[in-house]
Amino acid sequence: MKRSARPVFPMNSLSKYAARFCFLLSALLPLVSNAQPQGPVARLLRQDGKLWVVITVIAIVLTGLLFYLSRLNRRVKRLTRSERHKPGLN
Repeated sequence: MKRSARPVFPMNSLSKYAARFCFLLSALLPLVSNAQPQGPVARLLRQDGKLWVVITVIAIVLTGLLFYLSRLNRRVKRLTRSERHKPGLN
């Protein structure tokens, strides 16, 4: 019995880029955040505890955007596959 060369859970190109972006962002964010001087707005947000609300909203928006793009990528792939297999159009 032959084993397939494809992985069990293949990642499409969009999710590969998203995973790399998230890793890079999580690795570089602490370096960038400590390097900047704190302005009055940053101090106010940290003082009131609203900074975590802003970070959470940004994370939710980015997650939704990545989810939307991955779904759109799947739909486009499905449409191109169905167009290739239609007889008589080429």
